[in-house]
Amino acid sequence: TYVYLDNIAPGQKTCFHVSLTEPANWSYYEFQRPSASVNNAHLPALTVFNDSGTVNGSSSYRIIGQVRNDDSMRVNLVSVIGTLYNDSDVPLGCSLGYVSGNNLDPGQVSSFEIGYYGRSWYDVQVYHLQADGYPQ
Repeated sequence: TYVYLDNIAPGQKTCFHVSLTEPANWSYYEFQRPSASVNNAHLPALTVFNDSGTVNGSSSYRIIGQVRNDDSMRVNLVSVIGTLYNDSDVPLGCSLGYVSGNNLDPGQVSSFEIGYYGRSWYDVQVYHLQADGYPQ
């Protein structure tokens, strides 16, 4: 699998999603530490604000909000990664959405929407958002 957040600062964490068929008679699974490279890339200065999450019907959850480019350069393919958690801080879902127009010039603001589907989301207590993109 892969993580949705391409640029991860030291000590930062992000979500990922693994989809597999459950093997017969399995008893546990184990993850290996992911590989990474350090390239000292410029991390974009993006601010997420005016966000809100709501349960829609019985089988979807939606987060909407805005992202502002606080960087001095254009940021392309701006995405927002959202992780949903229950009251025990267990991740329930991970997804991403792109800002309208995909790219943000310095100081520009754009909206985003992230959708989660396929189950009841009434157990969501909190979500965490991370913005990412490619400075140009």
